[in-house]
Amino acid sequence: MSFQERAKRHLTLYKENSLFILESGLWKKNNRSYAHILPEEMKDLNLLSFYRKELSDYIHARNIHLHQDFHHLNSSQAACLNFFFPMLKENRIDLLLELLELNQEEAVTVKFEKIVSQREATNFDFYIELNTGRKIFFEIKFTEAGFGKVSDLPKYRKKYKEIYQYTLEGKIRRDVDTYSALISNYQLLRNISYVDANRNDLLIVICPEANTKLRNEFDIVINEIVDPHLHNKIRFLTWEWMLSEILKKLELTKSYDRFNEHYTQFANKYIFD
Repeated sequence: MSFQERAKRHLTLYKENSLFILESGLWKKNNRSYAHILPEEMKDLNLLSFYRKELSDYIHARNIHLHQDFHHLNSSQAACLNFFFPMLKENRIDLLLELLELNQEEAVTVKFEKIVSQREATNFDFYIELNTGRKIFFEIKFTEAGFGKVSDLPKYRKKYKEIYQYTLEGKIRRDVDTYSALISNYQLLRNISYVDANRNDLLIVICPEANTKLRNEFDIVINEIVDPHLHNKIRFLTWEWMLSEILKKLELTKSYDRFNEHYTQFANKYIFD
């Protein structure tokens, strides 16, 4: 059974045993119902209960655009919001910076769905700007089978000539054709194009440990396409590691409030064998 199949089976049981919902939701792409999808009118239940009301209010107040498939329990956008929002709400972004070994710096800007280029309509799932000017870009994945690719079409040749041949300059190995690499690894290389090594930026990719397709694709891009001088600016982290480290730090506080309990609830939903 593939990772994606195991995830959907786990989330179906989560829907039935934790949310007490037996009804299946529709996938808009084919208008068929699936057990791991919530009925769309229940999409707020994809937000974990300890912060559901505040997070729902935050989404509406900030006019955060929810993806078309947000009602899918395997929505990576929902995973992103569920993981990071409580830190923002409780003013504990320092925990995240400590995990990333950035605890000597302070966050001055924190945003979900951060638009970094109006021209290209590029946005990052989560974004932090530090007091030093350093930027941290987060690409969040869950059950996706791969990073986005595109076809060799005129519009992408145009984007390459107008944007990416400049923003990727010096970031791709000299023996690699940048345009060919771009269309074959569009999402990853587009994200990498925004990493400024001189500013000491970071790109953080997070996905489940068992999603080996994503890890293998990431490794190929890093080891065969991206120039080595940029390797320490691009990190691949797993949900399992992130959650384990957060729970260890919370255990040291000896405080068992909803913030701590939220991450146990996160584990129950998103971590499985």
